[in-house]
Amino acid sequence: MLLSRIHEFNPIDNLAPLAKAAIPIYHIYSTADEIVPLQPNSEELARRYRAHGGQIHLEIMPGGKHGGEEFYTSQAAADFITSTIQKFNATSFQHPTLPCGKAGRVPCSKLSEFRGD
Repeated sequence: MLLSRIHEFNPIDNLAPLAKAAIPIYHIYSTADEIVPLQPNSEELARRYRAHGGQIHLEIMPGGKHGGEEFYTSQAAADFITSTIQKFNATSFQHPTLPCGKAGRVPCSKLSEFRGD
């Protein structure tokens, strides 16, 4: 049953809402990753996200293993996170899937927490 619905749950098949919301992605891949091959995963993620109009940066690190320390010490990734936060804080960001005032959604008074006001 799950295999017949795999595309509903696989993140790589559900990128359109993120791209529509203009959420930038920074993805790190290591050339010595023996668990997750580059082409059918990271490169395909980047291809699909760009096809939806999304902004994605794929950093390929030479030699590191899957989930190695270098994933947590990337200066480029830290710079991306910092600049992305600054961009969102500089705008009156209102998440398209979290409109304020609707039942079950974020109250208007809470939006400032998402923006960092």
